[in-house]
Amino acid sequence: MLFHEYFLELSEIVANFAEKKGVYIMTALQINQDIYKSLGIIAGDEKLLKRVAKYLKKVAASKEKDNLDITKTEGYREALKDIEEGRVYGYDSVDDLFKELDINI
Repeated sequence: MLFHEYFLELSEIVANFAEKKGVYIMTALQINQDIYKSLGIIAGDEKLLKRVAKYLKKVAASKEKDNLDITKTEGYREALKDIEEGRVYGYDSVDDLFKELDINI
């Protein structure tokens, strides 16, 4: 069995299970299933596959640009300042934390 065939079968099993549980899933799983199904259809056409590959590389490059470097965010700078100024606390256990916060369970 080819990978995309296995993936399609697995996706169908998961979707059927979710449907039985009353959950409708239109998620990355179904989108992936559609993609693999389409790739299976065009698998024999090298010209089409090259076009798809080129497009996917473009989309991936765009996604990489969208990813934010956390070290350049205001929140990261604030966290570093908190550490430098000693506003970070550690506890050996949840019980110790609760004691410090005066939470009685």
